[in-house]
Amino acid sequence: MLVKQSCSVGHSISKRRPVDLTPEQSASVNTYPLIQSLTQKLQTLHKGSREYIEAHQTRRKEKQRLQRELKRQIRDNWTAEQAVDDIEHQLDGLRFTEPVLDTSCRP
Repeated sequence: MLVKQSCSVGHSISKRRPVDLTPEQSASVNTYPLIQSLTQKLQTLHKGSREYIEAHQTRRKEKQRLQRELKRQIRDNWTAEQAVDDIEHQLDGLRFTEPVLDTSCRP
C-alpha cells in the first residue's frame, strides 16, 4: 500500500498526466441517456418555474458527476499505461521524452 501511494505522488505531479478533459470528451457527456432525457424534460418546462430550475440543477450536477467520473477513468488508464511505458523505457535503456510544455495553471 505504501509503495503504491509513494509511486502515485510522482504520477500526480507529472507534466504528462492528463489534467482536464478535452472539449470533445466534455461534450461526449451530452450523449448519455440520462442527460438527454433531462434535456428533453427541460424543453417541455417553462423557464423560471420551480420545476425548470430543479431539472436544470439536476442536469448540471449529473453532467459534472459524469465528467468527474470520465476524468477519473482517463487518469486511471493513463497511470496504468504510463507505468508500463516507463518500465519498458528503463529496461530498453531509453531516455524519457521531454514533456510538452503546458501553459495551463495547475492547482
